[in-house]
Formats: sequence, structure tokens, C-alpha cells
Amino acid sequence: MVISQKNESFIKVLIATSSTGNGHNVSAIALKEWAEYFLGSKIEVKIEQLLENSNLFLSKCVDFYNFIQRKSPWFHHIYYNIIELQEMINPGTVSLGSDYYIHLLREFQPHVLISVHDALNKGYFELGKKIIGSNLHCVTYCLEFQGGYGFSRNWVNTYADMFCCPTQETAQEAISRGMNPNKVFVSGILLRRCFYESPMNYSEKTNFLVNDLGLRHHLFTLLLSTGGAGAENHISFLNNLLPMSNVLQVIALCGSNISTREKLTVWRHKNPNFNLCVLPFTQQIHKLLQVSSAVVTRPGGITSYEALHLGCPIIFNGLGGIMPQELLTVSYFKCRNIAVTISRAEQLAPILQKWLSQPETYVQICQKLLSQRIQVHPEKVITQIISKNHH
Repeated sequence: MVISQKNESFIKVLIATSSTGNGHNVSAIALKEWAEYFLGSKIEVKIEQLLENSNLFLSKCVDFYNFIQRKSPWFHHIYYNIIELQEMINPGTVSLGSDYYIHLLREFQPHVLISVHDALNKGYFELGKKIIGSNLHCVTYCLEFQGGYGFSRNWVNTYADMFCCPTQETAQEAISRGMNPNKVFVSGILLRRCFYESPMNYSEKTNFLVNDLGLRHHLFTLLLSTGGAGAENHISFLNNLLPMSNVLQVIALCGSNISTREKLTVWRHKNPNFNLCVLPFTQQIHKLLQVSSAVVTRPGGITSYEALHLGCPIIFNGLGGIMPQELLTVSYFKCRNIAVTISRAEQLAPILQKWLSQPETYVQICQKLLSQRIQVHPEKVITQIISKNHH
């Protein structure tokens, strides 16, 4: 079935994502924001949680993925390799959830299909072209910093019309896996529009810290991040940072994890002299990274990319092990010497103490981070992915 539109300049874009971690969804939202910003009424963008919505078993797999990311990241070395067999068992097909997917395609009739998730490439593009027609423009929007162990074979579908990726290293990985070099586009990762606003000045940072967060403007500010799955070790870190209460304050993100928020609230009442701001899910991450002296985060791609973009020093939280997918991020940052990784909570304080006692070292890290920023041109990315390829 081939699309027929009365208005040939109108573009319908379907973005396929899933909530394994937070990076896929954030990237989908960023693409939607920028596409609507540049193309306005000429475009309709639909974001679909395709794994969760299409099949109950797949939804349970997503839940299990997030559960082990929170509780036992090391177990992903087993789970990841099982999931990698998916494409070998069902090469080039969509078995689970195909009825839902076909109905979605027929109902929405997209011109462009963008997958921001490794599990939504192989089979999905082939079936999309079968249902919509060969003119359906299929794009893989890969989030990995580089190739190697942890780079899913499911990211690369040679039937894709375009493979977008953050770095030249990822591009080479895709090409080595059979992707046509002419279809590979090094785009960086589009962040949400707020990340490209003018940087906050000193008075804006002070105002945000003091009036919005209830913190002080002169202390070293550490942001304890949590992924979309709620993976965190906040209490362990805070207990180790207690002796630094005169020189350090902490912003602790909880995401939608109510249990974490309750535990942190109890901890704060027990330690009233420690400056701690507890935040639920927030849309202010672009401001939080600007007022933070450093961020502790799981090595997921999107927070790492956001911190790199804003020049906020990164400490990777490797407690409980590092997932295969996270190893790609750790390796990329390690070989450029722009992040440190810890595997125990007690390793955090000495790193911060060194930065506080050797400010020149800290300044060098900030400068090095900014020198490694990956340049992104939002209009070029949207033009390349969407409008240029719409016929």
C-alpha cells in the first residue's frame, strides 16, 4: 500500500523507541522538538513506545531489562548476549507484536520511519516498506559512541536508507557490519532545544542554586544522576561524602522512583547540616548540569553526551558492574581522558577532594571536556534525516 497525500509537502514521521534506559526516549523527543521547530505545520511527528505497546512479552522484557539495570548491572552481560540472538532466530522479520505494528503503519501512514532503538531496526524496516511502499524512508538513529563489545548487531540493518550516529567511530563500526558508506551520516546526538540556549551567566546560576534549589552558591556542587530505569547508589555516596559537608553540596535526582525520594528525605532529616537538594523527575537537567561542578551518572549515552556538551566533569558510576552497552561510553571517554569510573562508593570522595585541593587540575578537566565537544547542527540533521529525503 503506497501513501497518497493531497498535500505532497506534508511529512508524517514515526519515531520508534522503547524505555530501556532513558536515552532512547530523550532522543526521540529531541528529534520531534527540532523537526517541529524547523518544519512547523509541514510535519506531524508521532513517537511510539513500540516494544512495550506491541506485545505483552516484549513489555515484560523491557521491565526486566530495567530491573536488572537497577539491581544487578553485571547480569546484563548474560541478558545482552541472549537478546543478541534475536536477529539470528528471526532474521529480517518482526515476529512478536507484528499485528500491532502493521495496524500502526496503516493507520498513521508515515513517510519517514526513524528507529532510535537497536531492537527496532531489523525486520521493522523491511515490514514497513512492505506495508507502506518502497518510498518509506527508513532511518536508524544510533546512540552509541563507538563500536566494540556492547554494540548490538541489531543496530545495523543494511536495508535502512540512512544510518545516523554520533561519532566517526560508530560510523566505521556500521560500515564494517555491511552498511553502505554513502548511507552513513555522522550527525552527533541531537539534544533537546533547551541545551542550545545561551549559557547561564554567574547571576543566573547563583539565583537558580539559591532560590530554586535552596543551596549555596559558593560550594562545590555534585549532581547525583539517575537513569530512566532508576539506577542509583545515592545513599552510599552520601554516607561517604558526609565528612565533606563544609565544602560540598549535593543535588540528588530521583526520576520517578518514589522509594529513592523517600529514602533521601529520611537521610536529609538525619543529616540536617549537609546541603542536599532532592529532586523528582525534572525537565531542568540542562540547568542542573550548568550549576553542577561535576555529575555522577551511570555510563548511559544521553547523560554523558549532555554533560560533555555543557562541559560538566563526569564520574561514571560503575557500582554493581558496567553493562555491555555502557562499556562503549566508558571506553570512548577513557581513551580521551575526560571521565573517571568508580566501582565502589568510597572512591568518590578522594576524587572530589583532589579536585578541591588542586583547582588547576579541575580546570584542565573542564577545558579538555569542552575541547572534545561533538559539534551538532540541528537544522542540518533534520534536513538530512527528514525533509531532504521526502519525495
